Amino acid sequence: MPSRQPGRRIWGDRAYPRLEEDQLARLFEFGVPQNISAGQFIFRLGDEKYDLVVIARGQLEIIREAGPGYPEEVIVTFGPGEFVGELSILTGQFVYLPARAATDGRIYRIPPDRFRLLMETETALSDILLAAFRARRKILMESASHTIEIIGSASSVECMALRSYLERMALPYRWMDDATSDGLLLMRLASLTAGDLPAVLIPGRSLRNATPGSLAMNLGLSHERIKDEEIDLAVIGGGPAGLGAAVYGSSEGLGTVLLDAVGPGGQAAASSRIENYLGFPNGISGAELARLAPPYRR
Repeated sequence: MPSRQPGRRIWGDRAYPRLEEDQLARLFEFGVPQNISAGQFIFRLGDEKYDLVVIARGQLEIIREAGPGYPEEVIVTFGPGEFVGELSILTGQFVYLPARAATDGRIYRIPPDRFRLLMETETALSDILLAAFRARRKILMESASHTIEIIGSASSVECMALRSYLERMALPYRWMDDATSDGLLLMRLASLTAGDLPAVLIPGRSLRNATPGSLAMNLGLSHERIKDEEIDLAVIGGGPAGLGAAVYGSSEGLGTVLLDAVGPGGQAAASSRIENYLGFPNGISGAELARLAPPYRR
């Protein structure tokens, strides 16, 4: 099936830059070469972690797999001199859209630890990568809304809490009202009863009586303590001040954890416009301010 390539028309070079030879050479130094064959999956829907993939030869396609009521669709195709990845590489979220080799070729895989070293040492390249990741997340919000599906009542406080959490985290999702025919059909397909609601369907599992906390754990977004890890700075509250403290603490080499009851942005994220904030003389929405905070996990 030919690709519609919607993101390329809308975002162009910002989301899909083609790197120069010297930029590719520097990226290749951080990666592990791999020959690929047409039809081979590079990463799959639901994978907990994946590598940044740089294409030396051949083509990769990002696909939306077939599901109830819709066929498989090619979202976008990448070729030589381009890279495959988005914000999930930095935030640790699972894969929302799988990548598959469209042709035989050769790629370089940059694993997470090497990728973080790249982001710290190659400033010019890191700026290109981060700008592309942010633009691609906006495309992902439209292309992968079926990946996380919420089933629940429009009047349910618990259901609204789940929707608010996903919106705050800028994650693609689809909400189905259990009182509609589509919602009832999805409940039957997932073997859910009214007592299981609100429920969340994610790749490979169904979360019954879901809460933002249980959803975060299953999406890989809850804090995972590393053995022998020491925390130097704990920031309580993810508003603009908390985000700033966490970013600067981490940049100074402190082991930093940011804790918030919902997600980044705090109460400010619910504001449609913040006036006179330092660096934004024309104002900015609270949600956009939170998204502009560097998304590195430490």
